[in-house]
Amino acid sequence: MSGVRVRIQRATLVRTNPNSKYEWRTDWKTVRVIDYGESGDIFACVDAERGLGIQTDAQFAKWLVDNFGLGRYILNIWKKKYRGFTFMMFDCRKADRFCQVMKEKSKRRREKDELVREFRTKKRELERSDDESEKETLKGELEDIEEMAEIEEIIDLDEEEKKIRPRIKIFKNTLPIYKEHEYEEYGIRSSSSQSNTTSQPKQSIWRI
Repeated sequence: MSGVRVRIQRATLVRTNPNSKYEWRTDWKTVRVIDYGESGDIFACVDAERGLGIQTDAQFAKWLVDNFGLGRYILNIWKKKYRGFTFMMFDCRKADRFCQVMKEKSKRRREKDELVREFRTKKRELERSDDESEKETLKGELEDIEEMAEIEEIIDLDEEEKKIRPRIKIFKNTLPIYKEHEYEEYGIRSSSSQSNTTSQPKQSIWRI
């Protein structure tokens, strides 16, 4: 894998101005930018022969805590020749466990996703139905949804976006992804040339 660029931001509480409704707000401070050239010193997917050899989210979470302390972190990840970037969030406020945090969708995105789900469900029901009366009802409901939004265009754009912007994978995620897991030590590799005391994680519990 070619090099990646990773911007790491840490959540910090800062005072708001006197006229604000709230006394404190969360500010995301950039604590490190891992550039393309140095990414091989950290991630095994870029260079497995040198550096820390981080292979999993649990190892990377440990690295975050070791370098920047307990807290919440945002990652923005870029790769050359990739369009856009990948977003990730880590909650490392506990000393013994971490978790990845799912990005919240905007209200508009949630409404759009709900429309797409409803449209696809009714389309499947229409294809399976043998009742002419039910078919007419479903056709009317599908037309109503299409009037609310250009639903077919939305679906096509979503599928195209997934093809154009695949997630940039810099380590393997511990399953289930959005649950708490223990940290893992990094900087230890297993290979046929090393002693048997270094073990490889069981592949059945990992997913890229």
